[in-house]
Amino acid sequence: MRTFIQAVAVTVLICSASTVVSAQEVVRVEASAAFDAEVVRTLQQLTEAALRERGVSDRRFVLRAGRLGNKIPMSLEETARDGSAAHVVNLAATGIEEADVVISRLVDALVSKKSVASTARMRTVVDVETTEPKKLPSERHWTIGAPAFPGGFYSAYTRETANWRVDLTLQGTGKWGESGSGAGFFGVGGAYLFSDGPSSPFIGGGAGMVWVDDKEGTGAHIEAGMELLRLHRMRFIIAADVIIPAFDPREGNRFKDAKRVYPSIQLRLGF
Repeated sequence: MRTFIQAVAVTVLICSASTVVSAQEVVRVEASAAFDAEVVRTLQQLTEAALRERGVSDRRFVLRAGRLGNKIPMSLEETARDGSAAHVVNLAATGIEEADVVISRLVDALVSKKSVASTARMRTVVDVETTEPKKLPSERHWTIGAPAFPGGFYSAYTRETANWRVDLTLQGTGKWGESGSGAGFFGVGGAYLFSDGPSSPFIGGGAGMVWVDDKEGTGAHIEAGMELLRLHRMRFIIAADVIIPAFDPREGNRFKDAKRVYPSIQLRLGF
C-alpha cells in the first residue's frame, strides 16, 4: 500500500513539474544583463498575460530586450516547433515604464499579423514615435548676376540641398526700351546638381510669367551650367539660360530682332 501511495505521489509531482515547464516555455525572455531577475520575470508575465488576453495557446514566443542608453529595443518572435523564427516584430521603449505598452502592441501585431505602427492608439503611442524626424540639411541664399551676352540681369532667392535647388527667379535678357527686343521672366523653378562636391554641373528650369516687349503671358525658362565653390559661403555660377514664351513674340512685334526664344550666357554670384 505504501509503495502504491509513493508511486502516485511521484506521478503527481512529475505531472506538476511538466505543467510548470510547459507554462514557462510559452514565452522565453532573452534580456540584457542590465536587467535584474525581477524585471525579466515581469516582462515574461506581461507577455504571457497579453497572449492569454488574445486567446493564444500552444505557441512559442521569444521576447528580447536590450538597452541602448535610455532606449530599450524590444522584439517579439514566434518560433516554430523546429526552433526557427516564424515572425518577428520590433518596437523600442523609452524607459522600462513603457514596457507594458510596448509588449501589448508587439503581441497585438504578432497575433493579428499587422505592422506595429498600425497598432498605435491615442493612449498607446510610445516616446520614440513622437520624436520629430531629422531632416536633411538645406541652405538658403540670394543669387544675383547678369548675362555676359546679350545683356540684362538675373536675381533669385534659392533654397538648396546637396543635389537639388529651388528658385524664385526674376530675370531679363536682351535689349530694352526703343533699342530693340528683350524678354523678362518671373516664376518658380528648380535644378538638379549632379554632385555634392565643391563644384557640380546642373540642369534646371522653371515656369511663370514672361514679358516680351509689349506682350506678356505664360512661359518657361530652361538652364544648364556649372556651380563652383559650393563649400564656401559665396559661390559662382555659370549658366546657359533660355526664356521660352508660350506665345510667339514675333507676331505683330515692332522690333525686327524679336525672337521665338531668348537665350543668354549668365554669370551669377550666390551669397
